[in-house]
Amino acid sequence: MTSVPQTKRIHATVSSFGLGGTNAHLVLQNWCETPAQAVQENERRLFFFSAKTPLALRQQLDAHYHALATYAEADKDRIAYTLAQRRAHFPYRCALAADSVVALRASLAKLRDADMSFTPINMETTLVFLYPDRDDKLESALTHLLACQPDLRQRHQRLSQDVAQICEPADWTPALRQFIQQVSLSEWLIEQSISPVQHIGYLTGAAAAQYVARIISLENAVQQVIVAETTPEQTLAGNSELSEILANLAVTEGTLMLEIGRAGTFSILYHQHAQWVGQTVFSPMLNTDTPEDILPLLGTLWQRGVTICLPEMPAVQTIGLPGYSFDRVRYEIQSSDARENAMLPVSYLSVSDFVEKTWRSLLCIDHYDEHAVIFEYGATSMHVISFVDSCNHIYKIGLTAADIYARPAIREHSEFISECVDGIL
Repeated sequence: MTSVPQTKRIHATVSSFGLGGTNAHLVLQNWCETPAQAVQENERRLFFFSAKTPLALRQQLDAHYHALATYAEADKDRIAYTLAQRRAHFPYRCALAADSVVALRASLAKLRDADMSFTPINMETTLVFLYPDRDDKLESALTHLLACQPDLRQRHQRLSQDVAQICEPADWTPALRQFIQQVSLSEWLIEQSISPVQHIGYLTGAAAAQYVARIISLENAVQQVIVAETTPEQTLAGNSELSEILANLAVTEGTLMLEIGRAGTFSILYHQHAQWVGQTVFSPMLNTDTPEDILPLLGTLWQRGVTICLPEMPAVQTIGLPGYSFDRVRYEIQSSDARENAMLPVSYLSVSDFVEKTWRSLLCIDHYDEHAVIFEYGATSMHVISFVDSCNHIYKIGLTAADIYARPAIREHSEFISECVDGIL
């Protein structure tokens, strides 16, 4: 016997060549078990819920509220993983951040009690980063965030070292420190796959916007910050050129704006212009003095349809959760003896009208192209059988599912049904 270290992979091969000419070769591999990484029990996770309609989403939230009462706290990561990675994401969305199953149920309870409306995502949503000028609260808020986010802290340290090569740290002004904070924060967001299509800055914030967009070099950006700080302060509302740009963005459908920081400079400007009925300026990640994570921001962006990099989950298994809530549609015709013996006069409803109304009802669609194939609208074998039963109940023509499959275009089988009806009259 040879002792094999437990830290190495073990191979074993077995070959067999039988007299009948059968060749078999078996390869076995044995991997050593790696110790599981310790996971913080109170670590916050994002929980994603979605559906195709607002009603279905409410039913989804309600179903999970009741079901999660039977789950243990140890199931938190499995629940988050299943919702994020093992579920399709539909247009109507709701994302909740929680550090426990109890906290998640509490958030679901608030949504159940609140009269909250859900709107579908806009697949063409674009994101714009806004960089304010003076943000006195940014440094205190970012200090706490730096302590909680190692990647952000490393990025902030690298940028500080690069700026120190251009300007001595002893000469750094509040505006220059804010420049480092804004750039570090925005580039960290971009690293999370939150990709803006445009960067807009105001005074000292303009240098950060142009540098992140790689329009100017770091050295030029530092010099621009120094010059901007000595420039007489001008209100954002007094900058006609920038105000015009913001006004155009405000009424552009699908535009979402994120203010990098806590100043609220741009938000105040938007509130002063009631005619700017476009999208909301928000800063959900830094709306407190002690922001801890990026989860609320990721959740908000995901709800609005912005492409994001979903947070990495620990290596856990899926877990059984309530399924999707579908609209209740009855595809079978419930008939009584009286209805079976009754016959609607053909003249009461033309075949084309009947076909249109029946398909619209079965497929839950408002209109269709009569030259299109019915399966393009999501028709299944159940829909076809229900359609055939409806036709035979009204017209007594002996229609079969094969007749529809042979003539899948709506106009084709509509004309065929008309011929069958004419044949029995």
